[in-house]
Amino acid sequence: MKKIYWATFLMIFSNLHGYSQIAFHDAQIIKENFITVTESAFEFKKDEASVQELTSYLRNYLPDSVKND
Repeated sequence: MKKIYWATFLMIFSNLHGYSQIAFHDAQIIKENFITVTESAFEFKKDEASVQELTSYLRNYLPDSVKND
């Protein structure tokens, strides 16, 4: 019984940990490619290609009811 419990726990934990790694990786990509940092603030790049690609990254984190709007 303990083996089943630990196997289930490890599968759930590894799945949650894997999802957080995807979000972290996406945040790194957004920071490196779509943000311009100045001394006192930051801003997103405004060219059409950057906006389209940034939108595709952020759309993954919207609820399904809003995702297609």
